Amino acid sequence: AGDATGYISPITGQGVEFAMRMGRLAARAVDEALRAGDTSAAAFERYVQERREELTTAVGYVRHQLRYFRDREALLRASTDD
Repeated sequence: AGDATGYISPITGQGVEFAMRMGRLAARAVDEALRAGDTSAAAFERYVQERREELTTAVGYVRHQLRYFRDREALLRASTDD
């Protein structure tokens, strides 16, 4: 569904799970727009925001992981921390 075909998870490097998540958001947005009889750009603002939040969260996880990978001492602490 639209954008769902172009995303790859920055965490796993796979696209299926991310595509399913984006497709779910797109499907819900289309359903709500059609039920309301409003297919204007404004009707899809929630979809745009939710998609942005999904991407921001995923990128945040990757940045956090990279910080540990670049900091050997932090990585060692994380590997032994209960």
